Amino acid sequence: MEMVGDRLETYDDANQDYTKLKEAMTAYPDITGILGAPMPTSAGAGRLIAESGLKDKVFFAGTGLPSVAGEYIAGGDVKYIQFWDPAVAGYAMNMLAVAALEGKKDEIKAGLNLGLSGYDNLIAPDDSRPNLLYGAGWVGVTAENMDQYDF
Repeated sequence: MEMVGDRLETYDDANQDYTKLKEAMTAYPDITGILGAPMPTSAGAGRLIAESGLKDKVFFAGTGLPSVAGEYIAGGDVKYIQFWDPAVAGYAMNMLAVAALEGKKDEIKAGLNLGLSGYDNLIAPDDSRPNLLYGAGWVGVTAENMDQYDF
């Protein structure tokens, strides 16, 4: 994938995503992929792909929620979205808070296993900030499994 223009700022608004992506598609008609990080971009891109008849010609990858992009996933205009399950992420953060409150700060480090899917081998990517930990708890959603997520 190659970036063809400047990053588009849409202020987390699916309608602005749609409009700015449509402008980009006009300026660069050979675009075949859209990478979207703000959650609403999945709906803006899905709408553009659906309305422009670009299904299976232009592909979206990025964050989204079934409640926002579900119609485009079900229709095949968006093939895949991902997000972090707020319940699992919140539970992981609470486990870390309890460990800190119980005086187990020395255990909160890279490699920590919280016993949660995606949070079973935390990493600290910045050696100068060893307490900044990351997990890999994202959820991938397609038409086949989107009914498992009601948010």
